[in-house]
Amino acid sequence: MSSRSKIGCPCNSGTLGHNYYNFIYQPTHNHKGDIDGIQVFAYEVTAQVVARLRIEASEQQQRVLNEELAAANEELQAANEEIRSNNDALFSAQLALRRLNQELESRVQHRTRELQAAQAEAERQRARLERLFMQAPGAICILNGPELVYELVNPAYQRFFPGRRLLGLPISEAIPELTQQSVWQILQRVYQTGEPYEGNEWLIRAARTDDGPMEDIYFNFVYQARHGADGTIDGIMTFAYEVTEQVVARNQIDEANRELSTTNQQLTRINQDLDNFVYTASHDLKQPVNNMAGIFEELKRTATFHDPDAPLLLGMFESALTQIHNTVGGLAEIVQVERYHGQLSTDTVQLLPLTQAIIQSMHHQVAASGAVFTLEFDEVPTLDFAQLSLQSILYNLLSNALKYAHPDRPPLIRVATERTPEGMPILVVQDNGLGMDLARYGADLFQMFRRFHDHVHGTGVGLYLVNRLVEQAGGRIVVESTVGEGTTFRVYLAGK
Repeated sequence: MSSRSKIGCPCNSGTLGHNYYNFIYQPTHNHKGDIDGIQVFAYEVTAQVVARLRIEASEQQQRVLNEELAAANEELQAANEEIRSNNDALFSAQLALRRLNQELESRVQHRTRELQAAQAEAERQRARLERLFMQAPGAICILNGPELVYELVNPAYQRFFPGRRLLGLPISEAIPELTQQSVWQILQRVYQTGEPYEGNEWLIRAARTDDGPMEDIYFNFVYQARHGADGTIDGIMTFAYEVTEQVVARNQIDEANRELSTTNQQLTRINQDLDNFVYTASHDLKQPVNNMAGIFEELKRTATFHDPDAPLLLGMFESALTQIHNTVGGLAEIVQVERYHGQLSTDTVQLLPLTQAIIQSMHHQVAASGAVFTLEFDEVPTLDFAQLSLQSILYNLLSNALKYAHPDRPPLIRVATERTPEGMPILVVQDNGLGMDLARYGADLFQMFRRFHDHVHGTGVGLYLVNRLVEQAGGRIVVESTVGEGTTFRVYLAGK
């Protein structure tokens, strides 16, 4: 019988060890054939068994390791696949991120350029606005913050206070006297409420220089609240211009007008008193003059004069009496014109029949002088005017044309109408008489009792009356005259 067994046996060290043997147990027989013992054949195989066991253990371990390795490989393969998938996703994400980065970078660059352009444009606008503010003829300033600090002051505003520092200072330091005046409360209210305020001819008392005297200064101004980016009020813009000269001039004019009004009232009373005196005097003198004329006529008829100078004296007395009579009549007529000014009604006057009637009323003078009249009213045949006033104007102008005729030729008198380019009617009376030196006498032409030819009897009130009537009707007279050739009167009338 053969077998392999593990047997513990002592080693050289005296300790039990594990040894492996291959052995054979063979019975022995005696002569009788009976088994009388056991024959043992053995050899040690410990090294082989240990080696095999090690191999088996190694193989087992190898199998376990292989299984673990296979599992690890499977996990690794799954991880690799997941990694590959993640890598693909990561690559895609990286590509997308790169594209996004590029797009963002492009956007940032574009936005940066836009922002830079906007900033540059804003700076240009700010600089342009500042130039406009600084070059504006009107006074402009910007007050910053609740303390109202002068943030911007243009030259026009600085000229209000040429000797004072304003920029960078609050009003309370730059012009402290303003804080005691109502304009300070207005500034505070504008800053608190945001409601603009406009002041016209506003009086402030301030010194233009630090050591200068206090002055009354008048301004027209606008206070406008300034709002910051968040919408809150952060300052006040002021637009102003000084009107001190205008206000002072107007006050002076008002004072002068009040004085003039007082003077006019006094003159009106004086004129009324004078008119009453002239009217009374002319009225009271008219009868005595008429009585003197009657007595003188009776004296000439009944008295006998032996003095050879009597006819000359009588002629001189008659001339003086006539002069007195005409003067009294002229004064009465002047008073009548002043008294009835504005009371005469306006009529549509036919010029041709009116002029013919006036010429007919002077037929003795016309016949004696051989005067020839030319009447031209086609341009303006009628005038809207007070008929009595127009009659007086024409009568005096035609009477003067006959009275001051040239002695060497018969009078040629033209009466006509014209129109200005604006349609204003003009009454023209032109003669070829003696004429006048307008350079010498023009300023006195329409003065009362002024005469320029002494050889003709007259009172010197005719042209005065004509001018008064024309001026009262809103018109004017233009005169052209040449000595020795004649005179032309152009009467510009407000009628149609």
